[in-house]
Amino acid sequence: MPSTIETLNRLKSWPLWLAVLAALALAAVVGWVDYIVGDAFDLSLLYVPIIAIVCWVVNLRAAVMFAVLCSLIWLMDDWMASGIALHEVNVYWESAVRFLLFVAFAVVLTHLQTALQRESALARSDPLTGLANMTSFVEEAERVSHHSRRGQTPITVIFLDCDHFKEVNDRFGHPQGDALLKDVADCIRSSIRHQDVAARMGGDEFAILCPSMDESLARQIAERVKGDLDVKMQSGNWSVTFSIGVATFPIAPPSVADLIRESDNLMYAVKHATRDGVRFKTVSNVPDVA
Repeated sequence: MPSTIETLNRLKSWPLWLAVLAALALAAVVGWVDYIVGDAFDLSLLYVPIIAIVCWVVNLRAAVMFAVLCSLIWLMDDWMASGIALHEVNVYWESAVRFLLFVAFAVVLTHLQTALQRESALARSDPLTGLANMTSFVEEAERVSHHSRRGQTPITVIFLDCDHFKEVNDRFGHPQGDALLKDVADCIRSSIRHQDVAARMGGDEFAILCPSMDESLARQIAERVKGDLDVKMQSGNWSVTFSIGVATFPIAPPSVADLIRESDNLMYAVKHATRDGVRFKTVSNVPDVA
């Protein structure tokens, strides 16, 4: 059974107008049932899911507006079903208390949603650079590979390693090493396309997932990344170069591990040979896909 949070997250895929319309319909139904039941049962809690839907799917301001609406519906039900006198002060006091309780619930739910979003982002991103982490990269590679096989489109993975990074850490300390990695991440982020996914794979290794990218475009992007990184290192007086492997697949292989391994092997081939270079390969021996 899905949890309450999972159910609310599914509702976020709805168009806003549909979520608002559903909330209005639910408020009307609850108000009608409350009127029919009268004082026999307290149905105030039935308004809470309505406010929760609006708060989670739209925003806090909309939830406050619905809190006003639900409070007014509740007041009108009491007036029509029970014949309460609207001029009595206690009637408006009770309505104000109900409204404040609804708003307090919406505020708490908003803080919960923000905390969950922050936790989710931290679980999928590298805390130092803000790029995707390895887990997120692999998940995205699975998705992009599926589309590549289904649409018979190319896919490229660029893998890069910072040469002499250990010397920076040893000579200047880890804070300077962290600053360098942030510069590298910022440079990669600004050099790639918006649909590409850059990730820190661990230590001083980075990867870029490039959907729908053939070898010709891969060469352009990889050379641009390499050139921008070199300029960045020179401007910061960093004695760091980059070993880069670029593997292009006309169609994604069945395994994401194969997808990553090819570019990783190319990167290490550069690193063990000359360093400070780029090696390209188009992997044509892709198994047939259904």
